[in-house]
Amino acid sequence: MKKFVLPAAFAVVGLVGGAAAGWFLKPPPPPEPCLDDEGHELDEAACAAMEAKKAAEAEELAPPPEDLKYETPSEFVALERQFIVPVMGETRVEAMVILSLTVEVGQGATDSVLSRQPRVRDSLLRVLFEHAYSGGFDGAFTAEYVMRDLRRNLLKAARKAVGPEVRNVLIADIIRQEQ
Repeated sequence: MKKFVLPAAFAVVGLVGGAAAGWFLKPPPPPEPCLDDEGHELDEAACAAMEAKKAAEAEELAPPPEDLKYETPSEFVALERQFIVPVMGETRVEAMVILSLTVEVGQGATDSVLSRQPRVRDSLLRVLFEHAYSGGFDGAFTAEYVMRDLRRNLLKAARKAVGPEVRNVLIADIIRQEQ
């Protein structure tokens, strides 16, 4: 019996030591390829330029801090109707997300939002549908990082439709109703 204990102990120590060495000495995972908007792989220089452009765009489109003082006071334009976004499952609509949005603009720019309201609604709906399609309204859809991404994309769409006088897009209400 004693002559089997020592080889068994060596086998267990060797197995555990080998597993630990393999775990700690494994090579790092390969870097993810950098892809453009169409899915084509980019070289390092083009990838760095694209990342810098995205970072500058994100910084430019970041919602203003709450304590930021503007030269002119803000006006708020509540968009007339709620936005209703279906959340699709594999074969059917699993839920509906209902949102009320308000656009913050500089003083005197309310008319430019109201006159372009169909275009603004269309732009914002496109963003909301894309957000739903990418799973943004699944799980913890009101988590800060998810809402920050949604607000940034809504602001970008509103500025495209109206212009730089749009300061922010506020989510006044958000409800997810299961089907």
